[in-house]
Amino acid sequence: MTRGYLLTLKIINLAVFSFIITVFLIYIFDFDTVIVTADDEFVILAFFGAVKNVFSYIIYGVSLLIAYGCAIAFRVYNMYLFNFIEGFFEGYLSKWFSVPQPEIQNIPSLIFDELGVLFNDLYLFIFQILFVIAVIYAIRGFFKSDPKHSFVSIGSIILMIIVTLMVAGLRDMLNLFSVHFTYLDEMANPLDSMLF
Repeated sequence: MTRGYLLTLKIINLAVFSFIITVFLIYIFDFDTVIVTADDEFVILAFFGAVKNVFSYIIYGVSLLIAYGCAIAFRVYNMYLFNFIEGFFEGYLSKWFSVPQPEIQNIPSLIFDELGVLFNDLYLFIFQILFVIAVIYAIRGFFKSDPKHSFVSIGSIILMIIVTLMVAGLRDMLNLFSVHFTYLDEMANPLDSMLF
């Protein structure tokens, strides 16, 4: 009798969660906007590509600064050495990286551009992680009778709404002070605009 009662409660729990996630994905949240970027590339691939590009720019810039620093530190004002450094970096070392051959003064702006792409991809990647957590804990809540798993599952869904509203609130707050960040304005809003 008790096992039948627990199984009935688990089935009701699963049905309620299925109803909540269905309503959430159909009416409240547009999950397609967090799967792919604006360039039709999967978010997870774009995220790791942006991480690779940021570290490539940093390694390239630091090694270029070290080479120029060593040339200046040894007081070698021979143009042959500077031409060799430029030729080495442009012709050989830049082939290792997936970045163009930037000048030393362009590297910080390129790093900040890639960091903007990285944060935008991280923002979308957070939604995917929260959705996976919600599904995993819903399944665990079905197999175990611990309400903690159901709370974590529903909390992950609610957190997906809260993160989006936090970004929108930050954007609106900065607009009050006439401060605009293009990366913040370009972030996707996966919530239905009719509801929020």
